[in-house]
Amino acid sequence: MVIKWGAFVLLVLSAAGTAWGIADWIDVADCAAGRRRCDTEPGKQEHNGRNMLLVLGGSLALCLGVVLADRVRDWRPTLGLPAGALIGTAVALSISREAGIWILVGVLLAVCAAVPIGLHRWTAAGHGAGPSSPAG
Repeated sequence: MVIKWGAFVLLVLSAAGTAWGIADWIDVADCAAGRRRCDTEPGKQEHNGRNMLLVLGGSLALCLGVVLADRVRDWRPTLGLPAGALIGTAVALSISREAGIWILVGVLLAVCAAVPIGLHRWTAAGHGAGPSSPAG
């Protein structure tokens, strides 16, 4: 039971953290037309180190969460992805509402909703349902 909740929490954190880091990168990347080097808006600081830690930490948490979910042979901990995607959507839209953020939000919600559905169908088909019993 602890492993299932641990996988759920890791997947929530991975989706939310990755969305936050990518959304902050998208917001900082605005440029004036025709400039080779882009500066940020006045008074806005770039957080490249923080964003990299968020994205890499989210990727690591995603890997650990999927491994734990596979270890317990249950698809339900992967419901942490859509929950984290909702939190990540709120964070991303609070940063900015430009076109790049809306694309991020759409892809994030679609992918994070598709993964638990796919894993549920995979386990329902008997592929991840545990050790098979000998025929006889």
